Amino acid sequence: MLTIWGRKTSSNVQALMWCIGELELPFRRHDVGHRYGGNETPEFLAMNPNGTVPVLKDGDGEPLWETGAILRYLGNRYAGAPFWPQDLRHRTRVDKWAEWSKINIAQNFTAPIFWRVVRTAPEDRDDAAIGAAMRVLGKSLDIAEDQLSRRAFLAGDEFTLADIQFGHVLYRYFDIAIDRPNRSALQRYYDRLTVRPAFREHVMVSYEELRGSPAE
Repeated sequence: MLTIWGRKTSSNVQALMWCIGELELPFRRHDVGHRYGGNETPEFLAMNPNGTVPVLKDGDGEPLWETGAILRYLGNRYAGAPFWPQDLRHRTRVDKWAEWSKINIAQNFTAPIFWRVVRTAPEDRDDAAIGAAMRVLGKSLDIAEDQLSRRAFLAGDEFTLADIQFGHVLYRYFDIAIDRPNRSALQRYYDRLTVRPAFREHVMVSYEELRGSPAE
């Protein structure tokens, strides 16, 4: 049994939970962080001294933190090809796009755009900063657009761990009030994600509780 600490409105928790859902693994999850608190207690900090979510324990194993590391752990322990191939060359192709997505998509969207649009009070919103951040993100989305115009999924023609790292922010990207350039391949890709049951359950989650609230 997997145990997860982290609120369902955390995008990093959503990535983890989506992966768990795709792999159909049994779990229990505790709401921790933001308005739920609990991430500054001695007990939690003993598991993760950073005080961040998610944290995962697999049975009585040691606590794991850092979303990318947890996803790779789950891939290595519970998945196989094509999601997380055993062949080093194929696995590295997936990992390359997963790491690229974390650095260039998730990190360039969540704080620079989502926090400024949703987690900032309207009177304090910096539209110029949002526009600049959208241009930075757009350069990476153009790379994804080119890849997705030739492949069904980010790392090839089958769903992999790279799609977890890339796709988990797309619900918010397409849902919040921003001007989005037309990227037809990205839109078709997102539409394919939205019919996946685990994506609908763990990623297409209301973020209303975050509106106007300062970032943690």
